Amino acid sequence: HDSPPADLCGWLPTIAWLESRVVATVALDFRGSGRSDSPGLPKYLRYAPDLQAEVDAARDQGASRVVLMGASFGGAAVLANGTQLHGVDAIVSLSGEQRIEARRLDAMVALPKLRTPLLVVASREDRYLDAAAARQLLARAGSKRKQLSLWPGAVHGWDLIENARVRAVVFRWIR
Repeated sequence: HDSPPADLCGWLPTIAWLESRVVATVALDFRGSGRSDSPGLPKYLRYAPDLQAEVDAARDQGASRVVLMGASFGGAAVLANGTQLHGVDAIVSLSGEQRIEARRLDAMVALPKLRTPLLVVASREDRYLDAAAARQLLARAGSKRKQLSLWPGAVHGWDLIENARVRAVVFRWIR
């Protein structure tokens, strides 16, 4: 979808939940969101350097494993840029769209080259990533270890992880 990405504040409940389970987290505001600056185009639409900086920061802070988790736009950004990143042990996408043309994100082009373990979480009737689109994402992924977790309804993005059963699936995956 074409709306700008939200800032990291929507992740605060999930961060608290993960940290209560001794999972260290690093959150970022993509360029132009929250406290992040807004450089001019095309630099504004380059997400891999920011994602890599977060992976590197987690490693510098002592992380033995790094799992990238994004929701909606963030999920699409992780899916579309995952093949350019190093030091990532797994990826979790919560409703990450197949494509967001206005943001130059195309997961469907990038996913065949992905080798990182991948968990796609989606709602069956989500208007941005429904069950059929989520299945297509998983089928395109070149990862040997990949899983799709489909849920009823039309819940989108980080709202999915507010469900205790979804949290359990995600927690098992990242552990």
